[in-house]
Amino acid sequence: MIGVTTSSDLAIADSSATDIEVTSTSTSTSTGIAADVKAATIIMAVRAAGLRLLSHGHWPDYPGDSVRPIPGFILSSFNPLVIEVAERCLRRHLGAPELSDPSRLARTALVLASASGDRATAQAITDAASANTRVPPLLFFQSNPNAVLGYITSRWALGGPVVSLSPIISGGLDPAAAGLACALSEAVLLLADGDADQVLVIAAEQAHNDTTSDNALATLVTHPVSTAPNIGTPTELPLPSDA
Repeated sequence: MIGVTTSSDLAIADSSATDIEVTSTSTSTSTGIAADVKAATIIMAVRAAGLRLLSHGHWPDYPGDSVRPIPGFILSSFNPLVIEVAERCLRRHLGAPELSDPSRLARTALVLASASGDRATAQAITDAASANTRVPPLLFFQSNPNAVLGYITSRWALGGPVVSLSPIISGGLDPAAAGLACALSEAVLLLADGDADQVLVIAAEQAHNDTTSDNALATLVTHPVSTAPNIGTPTELPLPSDA
């Protein structure tokens, strides 16, 4: 089994096995933005987009936070990271997927934004090609963001459109926060066009050096109150300072 922990370093335990598990671990309170700031970032971005916030989630949430390995996704923490933050957001609103009413998400779209994408998978494919060695077939599967988005839509029975974006982030901006704003702009269009009643929006970025860590934000949004169709009356979450 190959175990990979990406608090910055990759550690390969046994390259002879066929099962490869990945975890992402946050080990410092200075890694990424603080949890309360992450929550405020999400809520303010949703309000700036003119949407209603139903739920949110983020990673890391606390020092030592970890991402569970997902069968079928290997070597890289990117896809498990996206799944983890989606789970946190949807469970906050609906509970466990097996206990939720599938009809509640039948018109829910999914938007993923990532400026860098799956860095670790891209690097693993490049390294294998450069060394003229066999590339694990799963790497080709997971290099396409539709793979992880398909996993989420299947697990939670999301029935709306699925969109993946790669925004260009200006220097000095937090990539995940900027990606979230870009994805929320897409959510506005999907809701306005009537393609969905709710949108699960995710922004995820992998660590790119020893001073950064994996970082992901997610939110479930719907129409603003003034334009919402008759789909119930979900409550907007308060800012942390309002609680």
